[in-house]
Amino acid sequence: IYDRDVGVIFPPVDTEKFKIKSTFITPYGEYYLTVSRLVSYKKIDVLINSFNENGKTLVIVGDGAERSRLLQLAKPNVILVGSASEEELIGYYQGALAFLHAGEEDFGIAMVEAGSAGIPVIAYDQGGAADIVISQKTGILVERGLPEDFSRAIDMFETMTFDREICQKN
Repeated sequence: IYDRDVGVIFPPVDTEKFKIKSTFITPYGEYYLTVSRLVSYKKIDVLINSFNENGKTLVIVGDGAERSRLLQLAKPNVILVGSASEEELIGYYQGALAFLHAGEEDFGIAMVEAGSAGIPVIAYDQGGAADIVISQKTGILVERGLPEDFSRAIDMFETMTFDREICQKN
């Protein structure tokens, strides 16, 4: 509007701590991960509905007002672990196949944390996700934020290979 070039200043994220190997081993085998406050605009229910259908394991780290409703919605393959210590959180990130983000945020610090741990991100292609995820290189951007779209993206993800080092550098 003022005919000036501007730069975007992103919120600070301590990316180095996610590169240090955690001693926390998750008990869930192969799993997908989301880390979030459990509030409606984060759209955790979209991810739960997707995983209720595909039967794969989804681990949800976080707590909030929607916890009871989400617990009722989730099938046994969807695990709500609640809050986690810093060491546990790093371990959850490092052990995940991919990180999922269904909401629209201005930025999305958890997506950066996941990338810092070398984990690809599958995210709704709105808001900060478009700045954080390089499609097909550090993750997959989902055009619509519907459960079936996340299921298709997960199916596609499982046919691809992602370089952990590229995810970390991004």
